[in-house]
Amino acid sequence: MARLRRGDIVGAIPLLRRVVDRGTPAEARPARLALLVIREPLTPRDATLDALAALERECVEAADLPLARVCQGAIAAIADLPSSTVRGIVASCDAEQQPLAAASIAGVDLVVRLRRGQVTSARAAAVADRFDRIGYADVAAWARSCGALAAAVSGSEQTRELIVRADGSVRSSGADGARALLEVAQSLAPERAGAWSGTRATCRRHALETGLPRLPSLVTDAFARQPHATRSDWTGTTASRLPRLTVECFGGFHLRADGAEIDLRTVRPQARALLRMLALNSGAPVHRELIAEILWGDLGTESAVHALHVSVSSLRRALPRPSADDDSSIVERVGEAYRLGVLDRRDCDLADFDDHLADAAVAKRRGDAESTAHGLRAALERYTGDVLPEDGPAEWVTGARERYRLRASEAAASLAHLELRLGSARAAVATATRAVDINPWLDEAWRTLVEVQRRSGDVLAAERAAEGYRRMRVELGVD
Repeated sequence: MARLRRGDIVGAIPLLRRVVDRGTPAEARPARLALLVIREPLTPRDATLDALAALERECVEAADLPLARVCQGAIAAIADLPSSTVRGIVASCDAEQQPLAAASIAGVDLVVRLRRGQVTSARAAAVADRFDRIGYADVAAWARSCGALAAAVSGSEQTRELIVRADGSVRSSGADGARALLEVAQSLAPERAGAWSGTRATCRRHALETGLPRLPSLVTDAFARQPHATRSDWTGTTASRLPRLTVECFGGFHLRADGAEIDLRTVRPQARALLRMLALNSGAPVHRELIAEILWGDLGTESAVHALHVSVSSLRRALPRPSADDDSSIVERVGEAYRLGVLDRRDCDLADFDDHLADAAVAKRRGDAESTAHGLRAALERYTGDVLPEDGPAEWVTGARERYRLRASEAAASLAHLELRLGSARAAVATATRAVDINPWLDEAWRTLVEVQRRSGDVLAAERAAEGYRRMRVELGVD
């Protein structure tokens, strides 16, 4: 747990797995909980919630009620239940005089919200105060850094004050890993607005050095809201040395060099899976130990890292290079991490999709309906199907696949309302229909289709849509 408190998630994973495999039941339960929270972004939500529910039952049977409470809080946070649900569980822990359990639940909720870009500086400050009161100054420093980052992203007038306070907390507690978040907050502060481009690679490097496998979505969304990166900003390498790489993950994996499809049939399956994992991260570095643990976790740490090195070598031999005697490669080493050498965010469909949605969100805040619709249309043009369908139920891709499917369906539903508002009923119906096609289990998609059909004057189509919505809810068991 000490590694986790330092932010060294990558280093903590093999140690936690060892405790789960070899520790006593009392030692294994908190380790299992930590692994479930760490792996939550990579795992289907239902699988995580089922595992947490099973762990909660075990805790109750073992009379480990504080940990059972933490499981309940984690379920509420990950299931995206109303904030009042998490607050109620925390309040129960306070009433039962379980301050560590209460702080842990608040901390898990903060982590989940940070990953989803939903954290606020006030919530982070409350979590920091809780951990300070029980003597966990290092965890409090992380929480304050999250709060400073949230303030900077939102443009709060309190940003500078929160950064100074978080910096003092980091210095006094020795939680130096939290500087990866503080540096982003500092670069986004109004007086540092021009410093962003030089900070991007620095923040990623410091996060990797700390042991964070990647920066949270609050940070990457802030990256996306900045002006689109130039080639040199995005890669940190000389663009002219390597072919221009374009990557597609929606609807199936495609990798092209200077416009020509790269033939990967001679590459071994695990090496191809590695290539797709790097593509899934849109050119951002992924720590080697995290890759090894996900793809070769059953081999043990040393053997898994060796298998990773072998796969990287085979990829470098198979992928285009500037010349036969040139060691540079599309698969780049960045410290203890690897990344795919995408030269421009627009050359990666996942990153481009994210950027168009970010543009639409900015336009919506300005009240610019036309530009909002343009951003949503551009994002939906990029979404051509599920993320990496060839990888099936692989844990490392299912979480991202579900998130992108949800975001695309929500974007289509929002665009349908906008099209109607802008006077194009036909486009509104087509877009609402696509929202349902993308995610037929999303309530908002069906409600949008029914409403758009009714408002466009097609009563029969609206009734058919309403019947389809009812059948979906019956299949889900909610009606």
